[in-house]
Amino acid sequence: MTGPKHKEEECLTVEPTLRSFPRIEPFVVRWRLPLFERDKKLDPADLKQPARVGREATYSVEDLADCLNGDDLSTEGFEKRFCTETGASASTFHRLRRAATEAGLIHKCLIDQKWEKVSKVKTR
Repeated sequence: MTGPKHKEEECLTVEPTLRSFPRIEPFVVRWRLPLFERDKKLDPADLKQPARVGREATYSVEDLADCLNGDDLSTEGFEKRFCTETGASASTFHRLRRAATEAGLIHKCLIDQKWEKVSKVKTR
């Protein structure tokens, strides 16, 4: 069977695109040898999700923040330390640095332009 697979076994979602005719809403068909039969009980939006492709991330934003180890570092020093300690590439460092900044784990001090880990202070 080809087409968008439905969560239900032996089923497909059909979503016709017609140029010269009124729109037909998506529907589900079930394979019953030798024909497909329309199954009105199933939701056409319940599609089978593809398996996650790619490998697991080797480094996290937490790994990057922990690399500061209480020190305030320039961007160059921070990059050098992280890449040396982990073996990560410079592009991985910069991608994680942006993500860690957006997550509020690290920030760059405006006065001395050095990166520091944000300490989480509990408030009541």
